[in-house]
Amino acid sequence: MSEQSHDASDAALIEVAIVVHARTQADLLTLERTQLSVELQEGETPASVDLDLRVPPSLEARPVELSAFTPVERVVIDNDSPLSIPSRPGWRVERRPVNNMGAARDFALRSSSTALLAFVDADVELPPNWLRSLQQALRANPEIWGVASANRPPTDETGFHASLALLLGSWLGHLGSSQAWRPRWATKVRHLSTSAAIFRRDRLLSVGGFNAKFSRVAEDLELGVRAAKTGAQFLLLPGPVVVHRQTPQWRSWSARMFRYGWGQIEVWRVHPREIFSRKLIPLIAAWLGVALIALSFKQSSPWPLCYAMLIHATLLAASLPRVWTPVGLRALLLGLITHISYAAGMWLGQWGLVRNRPRNQNSGRDAGRNDAAESTDRGRKV
Repeated sequence: MSEQSHDASDAALIEVAIVVHARTQADLLTLERTQLSVELQEGETPASVDLDLRVPPSLEARPVELSAFTPVERVVIDNDSPLSIPSRPGWRVERRPVNNMGAARDFALRSSSTALLAFVDADVELPPNWLRSLQQALRANPEIWGVASANRPPTDETGFHASLALLLGSWLGHLGSSQAWRPRWATKVRHLSTSAAIFRRDRLLSVGGFNAKFSRVAEDLELGVRAAKTGAQFLLLPGPVVVHRQTPQWRSWSARMFRYGWGQIEVWRVHPREIFSRKLIPLIAAWLGVALIALSFKQSSPWPLCYAMLIHATLLAASLPRVWTPVGLRALLLGLITHISYAAGMWLGQWGLVRNRPRNQNSGRDAGRNDAAESTDRGRKV
């Protein structure tokens, strides 16, 4: 496809899709906040846009004039929420019969008619210039399949979020993950988190869309791996920075990291060659941890495991700034919980004890494809 045809298609409507499984009133309030941040995207003027891009030579952007802002279609994908999603002017709501993240995202992908599709999680707050900035990055780089910008916790709201931001700002905190890493300049990556990103719909459809077998986690990672095999490239920008309001609870964060751990194993089941990457490090650490636990039991002494934990904590502390402050000490504990939970998820996942269970009678990508074909025009305009 020529660069001119890309510019033409990228000037079409953008659809913004929010996938939500609302269980509490707090979830609904967070969704409303996210919707408002999407609506405010259309209020920006070209003069207020700050791309904050420092692009290395390999990613030199073609000069592109920033045109008038592209009109936005807005949809909420109700992923079988226990609570009813309230009506909101300018939004349509699509009700899904089952809670299946992979199928819900695939439904959004196939039922949309726009050239560009933005996925935004229901606990994300977009800065006012986010949509326009990422659209310009796509138009300037027609070889790129999708663009996301760095995200961070809301550092000024809770001590938990402040410590999480400190942790994720260190290499041992993010481990190069595109979901947590904030690069210094625009960087090509192998996949993007769908928590806040814009994609070219035709490119994602060309590799089969999202896989409904990934019903709970890693649906975006698995799609990225499939796309990368065809030579796909994605772009991660340092800004504008998105605020991601993770639930400020230790148990919730640990459970999330546990899911990410076994989700990585699920991707490896489908794409075994992907195991040869830095993401193998947590699994090796999990095996080492189990071996140390066994050694401690054999020697009737906790010291082998304690020594290993001390080394782990020392390395993590060395990577954290301000580690001896209350925020830093909490970040250190969060880091230990993050690594242990992720490794535990990988350990149990490798034995099949935790899995993405198909939650649709038509498992696989066909589930999302069939539902989209049946429901493309059923959305209700509110």
